[in-house]
Amino acid sequence: MDEFELIARYLAPLAGEGAFGLKDDAAFHHGAVITKDLLVDGVHFRTDDGWASAARKCLRANISDIVAKGAAPDGVFLGFVWPSDVKEVEIADFCDGLSADMTAYGLSLLGGDTTRHRLAGAPLTVSITMTGQPGPRGMVRRDGAKPGDALLVTGTIGDGWLGLEALLNGWTDYSGAIDAYLAPQPPAPIAPAIAQWASAAIDISDGLLADAGHLAKASGVRLKIEGDQLPWSEDAARWIKGGGERGQLVTGGDDYQTLLTVPSDNVRQLMEEAEAANCRLTVIGGAVEGEPAAFIHAADWQVLGRGGFSHF
Repeated sequence: MDEFELIARYLAPLAGEGAFGLKDDAAFHHGAVITKDLLVDGVHFRTDDGWASAARKCLRANISDIVAKGAAPDGVFLGFVWPSDVKEVEIADFCDGLSADMTAYGLSLLGGDTTRHRLAGAPLTVSITMTGQPGPRGMVRRDGAKPGDALLVTGTIGDGWLGLEALLNGWTDYSGAIDAYLAPQPPAPIAPAIAQWASAAIDISDGLLADAGHLAKASGVRLKIEGDQLPWSEDAARWIKGGGERGQLVTGGDDYQTLLTVPSDNVRQLMEEAEAANCRLTVIGGAVEGEPAAFIHAADWQVLGRGGFSHF
């Protein structure tokens, strides 16, 4: 049983109005977009990279969910289970990271809870519930894509995975990718444009191919991703040129960008707004009729093995 089977079997029957059967990145409740994440040291972030850095990564993972729904993040509830041997200086560093990002993204702390593990060696566990204000059309869901829509992605793909690999293997020549892993850049400046123009959208956290598959399944369309149109950073392009597999970049996860579908008549306007906001946005394919799934169309490479990150 994987994560999604567990949710569908045991938790979805408990879902209320606005939860969309637990099939989206967020819920819509009393006019607010609300998302929830549980993040564990060694799984979703690494305190070995610095406690302030870990805090920023936790926060930005949730900001990415809110932005993908076309909403502006505004409030956050925080919960912590600190390691049994945590030092006050580590807590202070973590909270410094939170403070800097909360200021940068306009977030207010609304409440939460904190406790400590009794078991030695148990990792820092962070619970985040974040709220956001949607655009006039309401929350942008996963299930609105239609055949004929264009498929676009913000930012670049694969840098989070490549950055982690660089840290784990001691590669020193991928500093841009390392920065992307440590401090992802969710496309908050174009949340209003996503709200106005997107027919469907999803946060990319488990990998481009996996999350494209989730959007395709929710919308009942087939998503064709053009492999030669994918946006690579300089680090990723250099890694590919050195023999690295592009398939790993589209399945590795940790991108925290937005994948969205847009009616073809609206693409030009959206691209202009993204340029004005200094946000990279690339057309990488489109939605077509067929079995709900996502696939990469490329002449000289393919994806082998699993399609993305899995918690189970």
